[in-house]
Amino acid sequence: TVVPLALQYLAFLALSTGMALLLLRALGGDFTESRWSLALVLLQLASTLPLAIGYNPVTEARWLYPSTPAIEHLKRESARDPGRVLLQANLGMLYGLSDPSGYDGMTPRRFERVVRPGGALTLLGNGSLTVADVWASPVVDLLGVRRVLVPPGITVAGRGYELEYDGADARVYRNDGALPRAFVVPVGRCLGDAAALGLIAARAVDFRREVLLSGCERAPETAPGAKQWNAAIRRGEASRVVIEATTDAPAYLVLTDTWYPGWRVSVDGAEQPMLRANYAFRAVRLGPGTHEVAFEYRPASVRIGLAVSLAAAAVAVGLVLGSRLRGLRRREPQGQPEPRRRAGWAALALLLSALVAGALLLGAPGPTLPRAPNEF
Repeated sequence: TVVPLALQYLAFLALSTGMALLLLRALGGDFTESRWSLALVLLQLASTLPLAIGYNPVTEARWLYPSTPAIEHLKRESARDPGRVLLQANLGMLYGLSDPSGYDGMTPRRFERVVRPGGALTLLGNGSLTVADVWASPVVDLLGVRRVLVPPGITVAGRGYELEYDGADARVYRNDGALPRAFVVPVGRCLGDAAALGLIAARAVDFRREVLLSGCERAPETAPGAKQWNAAIRRGEASRVVIEATTDAPAYLVLTDTWYPGWRVSVDGAEQPMLRANYAFRAVRLGPGTHEVAFEYRPASVRIGLAVSLAAAAVAVGLVLGSRLRGLRRREPQGQPEPRRRAGWAALALLLSALVAGALLLGAPGPTLPRAPNEF
């Protein structure tokens, strides 16, 4: 249900005005003396009126991006048989589809290099990853590109590609060689970045049997003879991915989401070292048995920034309240009611409540990020 824009503006106006009046009261200010402050608040609220009445209108997505039969096929089959899809850049997110291609001016450098080992001629530090880049990439199967959307009448040649949908709007080919987003391999090999990129670019790695590990001198012992292993994603969010993995011998769980500082991994509740796999992705070593593996985004920078912001806010509000309370003590006669002082204490209690809430946030597992279908 969409709330009418006028009602949204009125609710915002009423709430903001009420908060401004309470703040003035809590600080002990008289509305006559604070008329300029009140006028400033009203002026700031009025300045939002152009935005509220049409500067940035909201249009239903279905009017701009209608869902075609081919898109509905992709959504239905991707729910039944999960995998990433390859279609025109940036369209996947509009329909809840995961697409490794697209334009992003902040594409992680390692991910760009593993997808496009030869680099690209661009005036920027990095650029878009086009459909052609991913299609020609040596890691197209590793990325889990399960389906490819092409215009009607176009034939996709290549081993493992089967025509799955043929309609007047498009064709969809299924890539039977695509790896799942999370999978288990029995062998790990430690290599430097240059050597790993060289093997990947030469297509000399069987990603189903081994994983190339960075930042280590010798991979922990595993069992190349392991015969049974499986991995299934039980929960997939932007900042948390939970996987149930089973193996009959020591092995590695590989998750083909981008390796990036701030991500942590735990196995059965115990934090473990997160390894950089195949140059740009994530991995963790597993022992025999069934395990619950959780990848979580908990960057220290966000927690430190929140703590500093809360401390600065506490100091600023404390200085203002302290100054007002000292002034009230000098002006109020003895024995008279002290509503302003009580209001000041109430404001201080609200501030302490906010600090407690912030402390609880600092103790939380990590920030909840907006949901996005694209893991890169």
